[in-house]
Amino acid sequence: MLPERLTQLLTAYIDGELSSRQRKAVTRLLRKSPEARKLLQEMQQDSMILRHLPRKKMKQDLSRTLPGTIEMRGLKLPPPPAPAAAPRPAIVPVWVVLVVAALLLGGVGYGSYTFFGSLPQKAPPAATPPVRSPDTPVQ
Repeated sequence: MLPERLTQLLTAYIDGELSSRQRKAVTRLLRKSPEARKLLQEMQQDSMILRHLPRKKMKQDLSRTLPGTIEMRGLKLPPPPAPAAAPRPAIVPVWVVLVVAALLLGGVGYGSYTFFGSLPQKAPPAATPPVRSPDTPVQ
């Protein structure tokens, strides 16, 4: 018994739905596995039979009568699918946030430096001569 994956590959091979790489893999599988060759042959026969079956035509167009039958029987249709959610806004990368934060911090620092640097400077207090005690000799 072949694994499900290989059976699906063989089905796609019969339907002509494989890429060139997948076709090569199936060809290698068919060379190595008699079980795969037998299964492929059976599937090809089944496919041929299905393709040659006669096509039946409907006597009546059900697209007009079906909604009336549903309504008459009181059946409820399932609610329509909910609309797709609005796409989420793109998340800003962390490095962008860090760069913006650094620029803001630098701007505040520069603004503070220029603001406080332009204020008038207070003159230092006048130096008062040291008080001498009467015992200290004058030089």
